Amino acid sequence: LFRSAPPEHPLQPRPSLQSRLQPSLHYLLPDTNVLLHQMDILEDPIIQNVIILQTVLQEVRNRSAPVYKRIKDVVNNPDKYFYTFTNEHHRDTYIEQEQGEGSNDRNDRAIRTAAKWYNEHLKKSKETQQLLTILITNDRRNKEKAVEEGIVAYTCEEYIKSLDANPDLVDRLACITDEANEIESGRVIFPDHVALSKLQQGIKSGIYLQGTYRASRDNYLEATVWVHGDGDNSKEVLIQGLRNLNRAIHEDIVAVELLPKEKWAVPSSVVLQDEADNEEDIEKEEEKEQMLKTVEIGR
Repeated sequence: LFRSAPPEHPLQPRPSLQSRLQPSLHYLLPDTNVLLHQMDILEDPIIQNVIILQTVLQEVRNRSAPVYKRIKDVVNNPDKYFYTFTNEHHRDTYIEQEQGEGSNDRNDRAIRTAAKWYNEHLKKSKETQQLLTILITNDRRNKEKAVEEGIVAYTCEEYIKSLDANPDLVDRLACITDEANEIESGRVIFPDHVALSKLQQGIKSGIYLQGTYRASRDNYLEATVWVHGDGDNSKEVLIQGLRNLNRAIHEDIVAVELLPKEKWAVPSSVVLQDEADNEEDIEKEEEKEQMLKTVEIGR
């Protein structure tokens, strides 16, 4: 499926990235979600010497054709030193799915198994015994298990913020983490707004749609975004739920990303007025949002 970097230089013997978290020379091994959500980071020229597992490639191919093409282009770039490792066909890294184990958990375990094996493999040679493989994952559980198993693991944000070179990379981090939509201390925690540079790139590539935000008069948990197009190509996008509304106000110019079709819904017929006294009653807010999803309404 992939051609890795030229065989004479699959990975550099002395990686140049310098991290305040990890002073040792190291390679990066990202999991599937990092590829799916942080390709802007991985495509940057400064990010080199990355191990892409077969497990990860297969998951990306099944979940996002555009991202699959982007990672394929990066792997085929000899200046990036991205190396593909066929862990699913290696006797020391292939694992069977255990009884009662979900496919995601099995794949996470396969990723950790490959990361651990790679570190042990590097220690066997005098030339590479000082090198380290770092697992990059935004999955809290996967990270915790990796650390328990003796694997050095960081979230993408932790690692990028630790780099001495190119601090501008932080602005290109996609704000997708385990904690992004959690509720803390009785309040709704909204996801961070996307960095302007990423927003502009997303609108240009079609990942995001730009339009005018119109709050609903009847339901404070609903709004529409009118996306202007050529001729009859204008459309309305329905937004539902406090987190998806993400602090926008009436007549704002906003950008939206469509949910998968299976998550589309129709406008609710329920009339909901915002009650200031119940602002912190999160359980009630969540009950109201059970019926609410996002849908694109063709016009």
